[in-house]
Formats: sequence, structure tokens, C-alpha cells
Amino acid sequence: MQGMHRQPLNSKYRNILLYFLEKATPICIYLCCQLHGPNTSCG
Repeated sequence: MQGMHRQPLNSKYRNILLYFLEKATPICIYLCCQLHGPNTSCG
């Protein structure tokens, strides 16, 4: 049963991807604000 064997691996990579996105999103917003200047709508 390869389908059942592959499932934990996918969820593991999904957790890593979600963790990476959670960390990278504020950095991307910060860099975007730095590029566009202080007159953009950034918190």
C-alpha cells in the first residue's frame, strides 16, 4: 500500500512548508515596504 505510506511524508512536508510560509511572509512584507517606501499602506 504505497498510498498509505506516502501520506505521513506529505503531511510532514506540508508542515515544513506552512512553517516556512509563516516565517517568510512578514519578511516579504517588510522587504516590500522597504522597496516601495513609507508611503504605502504597511503596518
